Amino acid sequence: MSQINGSVWIGYDDVKAIRTKVFYAREKRLLGYKVWHASNDDNWVLSKAAQEDEKDPRNKRQQLLVILLPIAATFTLVLVSATWYLRKGARRNKGWMDD
Repeated sequence: MSQINGSVWIGYDDVKAIRTKVFYAREKRLLGYKVWHASNDDNWVLSKAAQEDEKDPRNKRQQLLVILLPIAATFTLVLVSATWYLRKGARRNKGWMDD
């Protein structure tokens, strides 16, 4: 929502607007969304509206996967690289010992 008073533009969001924006961001699988500072949100109505879906256990599992999958992939990559490097070193040392 917005209002123009002469040359001054005043924008504000109500609970419905916040819910719509958050729903849109999640529907489009965006990585986040931006909300302007809500200094007059004294009773946290707007902030709570943006967090409503985060109480859903499915969202918690999704967030956990987003964190754990890259960690597991990185760990696997490091483990495979270390194994390759150690085997390569062992082969080189074995050839040196045979001479």
